[in-house]
Amino acid sequence: MKKRTKRQKEMEKWLGIREKEGISFRELSARSGIPMGTLASMSRKIRLEKNPQVGFCELKVVEATKAAPSPVTVRFPAGHELVVDGQIDPESLKDLCRALLSAC
Repeated sequence: MKKRTKRQKEMEKWLGIREKEGISFRELSARSGIPMGTLASMSRKIRLEKNPQVGFCELKVVEATKAAPSPVTVRFPAGHELVVDGQIDPESLKDLCRALLSAC
């Protein structure tokens, strides 16, 4: 049991680096020596342990336009909805969504 705990702590460390630096599983695998599938599987397991209601979130493009950016609506699995200006920086939107998911 102790070995599993040590392994899980190691995985959490590497997955924390991935989240902080925004790198892919492929890059993390190259850096850590842990197979990409193992990293993805553990990431999902840890995420579900922390927030069991996280599930598939469908994204539907309602209307595509090349005019001025329209507001972006993000609907979360728990039913919450976030509407932001279409000019928001993608990284800022990603950070905002992560913060909201961890708080809900």
